Amino acid sequence: DGSTYAQTKCLYSEDFATPTIRLPYGNHDVYFVGHCSSSADYNTNESTARFDEVKDTFVGSIHLDVNASTDTEQNVELDRCVYYLQFVAEDEVPMNAAIARIEVTGYYNTMCWLDGYARGSSFTLSRDIMIDPSAGVTSWGVYGFTREETDMVSASITFYDDQLNELSRQSKDDVPVTRKYITNLKGNLFARKTPLTIMVDTSWEGEYDIEL
Repeated sequence: DGSTYAQTKCLYSEDFATPTIRLPYGNHDVYFVGHCSSSADYNTNESTARFDEVKDTFVGSIHLDVNASTDTEQNVELDRCVYYLQFVAEDEVPMNAAIARIEVTGYYNTMCWLDGYARGSSFTLSRDIMIDPSAGVTSWGVYGFTREETDMVSASITFYDDQLNELSRQSKDDVPVTRKYITNLKGNLFARKTPLTIMVDTSWEGEYDIEL
């Protein structure tokens, strides 16, 4: 009934957190989506945003009764609405490792900005991450959205050399992912028969530890 949708991009700068919008007099519910993804497809009919690559994402809203006395500066609190699932190597990364391919079954890349939960159908995500063993990085992960507060997914990581020869693969079923939480899959990722441990990291809102 007369709802208006507008999209603005706030590029990183000293005032990147203070966008400006103009609203006519009346009552308005204003919704905000904050993310650093390179692209997003907004569906105003369904109030959803779909990301080619999900990165850290926040949502928030504010109700405004706009009139002559309304304060022109409003503070809006945004709430993180993603989980982060990462594999953590407890053994040495081989110098010939060049690519880490993460696959997650039960993955969502679309969320509703009204509540921050996933929408649409799940699929199997496959994402390649380039590796430089000399950099000392020992963890690789992806962001995603959940349908409920906690979802269960299956996840795997496969390592390749620069000729796409498989070096090792580890996988885990029934992995809990909770929005605002980091789920770590820890173990010897380059030893084929070593179990992984699930650990939930409390550096966001909570933490899981999962043995692989």
